[in-house]
Formats: sequence, structure tokens, C-alpha cells
Amino acid sequence: SSHGGGGGGGSPPPPFDFRVKGVTSMSCDTHKYGFAPKGSSVIMYRNKNIRHHQYFVASDWPGGIYATPALAGSRPGALIAGTWAVMMHMGKSGYLHSAKEIMRTATLITSGVKKMDGVKLMGSPDAFVVCVGAENPETLNIFNVGDAMSERGWRLSLLQFPPCMHFCTTYLAASQDAGPRFLADLKASIHTVQTAPKGRFKDSKGAIYGMAASIPDRSMVDSMALTYIDAQYYA
Repeated sequence: SSHGGGGGGGSPPPPFDFRVKGVTSMSCDTHKYGFAPKGSSVIMYRNKNIRHHQYFVASDWPGGIYATPALAGSRPGALIAGTWAVMMHMGKSGYLHSAKEIMRTATLITSGVKKMDGVKLMGSPDAFVVCVGAENPETLNIFNVGDAMSERGWRLSLLQFPPCMHFCTTYLAASQDAGPRFLADLKASIHTVQTAPKGRFKDSKGAIYGMAASIPDRSMVDSMALTYIDAQYYA
């Protein structure tokens, strides 16, 4: 089976829903581009037989027959009410306006990245996530570019295999017409990395990602990630 997920909308996307053979479930995270409280989401199945696999039933529990639609037995009503309130406030017209502005900004950024020296567009985005990699990873560390963008107030997600970074175009960025500023800051960040003295980014996220990507035994990276989470419990 396969799963299709969506967090927003805009111009007509390529087919991804139940019209596509093999798609058995779809989710829509209302807490993302639906602007609802964190933790709310919707999942749909091709038929009820598939939906039954998400249920949990304990018919021999001494406390009685226990059945719940998911592993989480309790769900916060305030979260559901908050999601409903936001969706009623936005309405169809509000979401359409948001999607159009987001796609306008994402398209502008995509076009600008294609023309920019030193970097390249990874893939051909149909939606609002713009992924950027280095034209020549040997001469430009894209992770360091991401750190330089962070210094300018942007928060990009660093990716691996291959090394690259992506930017999720949000309504906040679109409403502030941030596309031209993003491109200007990206160009400046590339220049910063290309002209940086040795050791300038040695303590950055880029250094961590670069080291992790170079370790052939991925179980070591898993152990490092577990240690990092453990440390948060003791902070």
C-alpha cells in the first residue's frame, strides 16, 4: 500500500489521491497550513476495512470491552474545538487566498534559485517546499549556507543523502512579501561561505550534519541521536 500526505493547497497538484491506483490512505495535517493547534490531523482511508487496522480493541480486559479508534485512548477536546474554530474562521475563501499567496511566493523563490550561481534547485517542486543544493558540493558546503541563512533570521531544514536544505514557504512569509529578501539573503549567505576564513563554521549545524553523513555505520548516528534526546531529559 502507499500513503499520500498533504499540508496545504494552491495550484492544481499532480494526481495523488484515491484516483491513483495503490493509494490506500491520505492525511491532511490541519495544524500546518490549516493554521490549527499543533497535534491535529485528519486521515482518510480508501475503505473501512483498511481503517479497521488503526483501531485498538481489548475484548478480554477485566474492566470491560475496550475499543478505541487509535492507540491513543484519550484525545483532548480542546484541540478538536480549536481546530474547528480556526477552520470556521478561515473558511474556504480564506484558505484559497492563503494558498495562492504561498504559491506565488514559492514560485518566485523557485525561479530565483534556478538563476542563482553556486546553487541548484533539487527536483521540480509542485507545491510550496523549495529544496536547494550546491552545484558543486566540493566547493560549497550547503550546510554552512544554511547556517549563514540562520544568522540572517531564516530557519531552513538541513537534509542529507544528498546534502541540501529546504524552505517551507509559509503564509507569514508570503504576507510579508519575503521572497525577494529570501533570495537576497541566500545570495549573501553563499558569498559568506565562499569567502569565510577557515574554521568559521566549525561549531555549526553544518559541521554536525557533515560529520554524521560521513559515518558509514548508521547505527552510530542512531546512538548519537538517542544520546541527544536523553540529554534533553536531564537539562
